[in-house]
Formats: sequence, C-alpha cells, structure tokens
Amino acid sequence: MRDEDLTARARLRDAGIALIAEGGTRALTARAVSERAGVSQGLVRHHFGSMAGLLQACDEHVAEEIRSGKRDAIDPSPGFDPLASLRAEGREFVIGYLAARLSEPSAHLDGLVDTLIEDATGYLADGVAAGVLTPTADERRRATMLTLYSLGAVALHRHLARQLGVDLSSPDFAGGPGYLDYVRIQLEVFASIFTPAVLEEYRGYLDTLEDQS
Repeated sequence: MRDEDLTARARLRDAGIALIAEGGTRALTARAVSERAGVSQGLVRHHFGSMAGLLQACDEHVAEEIRSGKRDAIDPSPGFDPLASLRAEGREFVIGYLAARLSEPSAHLDGLVDTLIEDATGYLADGVAAGVLTPTADERRRATMLTLYSLGAVALHRHLARQLGVDLSSPDFAGGPGYLDYVRIQLEVFASIFTPAVLEEYRGYLDTLEDQS
C-alpha cells in the first residue's frame, strides 16, 4: 500500500475513534468521518469496505494501543496505572472510545475484550517474572477479573468523576486534584497483587508526591 493510502487510512481510522469518543457510534457516519479526516467520502469504502469495516479497524487499533500501554506499565516503577501511557502520549480518545463502545453489545466488542484479557494474561505473567506482581494459581482468571474491573471503571467514568473527583477521560488525568487519592485507593484495593517490596515503593512514591503538592 502506498504511503498516501496508509496516511489516509490512518486519518480515517483516527477520525472514527475521535467521533465515537465524543458522540458514540451514532456519530460514526461516512460524511462525518471524511470531514473530520479531511478526505473524500469515497475513501471510507475504498479502505474499509463499509462503516462496519471501519468500526472493526477502530476496535483493532484501540486494542493495540491498550496493549502497548499496558506492557509499558509492567516496568517495575510507581507508574502502575495501565492507562497512564495512553494519556501521556496524547491518545486520550482511546478512553472515551472505550467508554462509548462498552455500552453497546457487538461481536467486535466481544473480540476486543477477549483480546484485552489474553494480553493481560501475558503482561501479568511478565510482571510476576519481573518480581513486580505476586503469582497466582490461574493467571487467566485473574487477568479476566482485573480487565473487567478496569473496563468497568472506564464505562462508568462519569460516576467515578462524581464520586472521587477524577476524570479518566481527561488527558490531564494525573494532574487532577483527586489523582493521588484515586491511586491510593487503587493500591489499597489491589495491594495483594503486588510484591511487598514493590508495594512499599509505590507507597513511598505517593508520599513523596503528596509532600510536593
């Protein structure tokens, strides 16, 4: 595929993700996508065959973005938030996209969740091997529950913002006033997942951040 074709395809896909993040799948029309991407409507069918094909491409890309972000999070440092790298690298539309898609049953979404669980099984095993996470008898079952918890928080991000004052969809999530409390709560709820040394490192890191704020 030529470079200009790859660029147009990526622009259409990214436009689709942004539109869904802002207005749900009802906002995904050929006209809206083409206008947002700055290309002709005919390129939607040319590159994806149909709007369903574009939606599948969006799901696949979001899954890959999350896979990259979560693998980055295995580095044994206090930055254990699996969505942190998405915000840091300007991929904030991914979170809004998930929030919109998680409320809509579809085969594509089932595949996306299955992919995330399989990926989580692998990166959790990597975390155990790195000495960051404690081992468990069934890594896939743990990965399933943690993935669903994480996606549930995204789907209910409005209520999380109301209750705890943190907005998961914000690109400046880590700069919000409720961020440190949110991380502490996460650390308390999931303390058994981390090895004792890493847990103490995280707690010390949070204490330092609070002293600086």
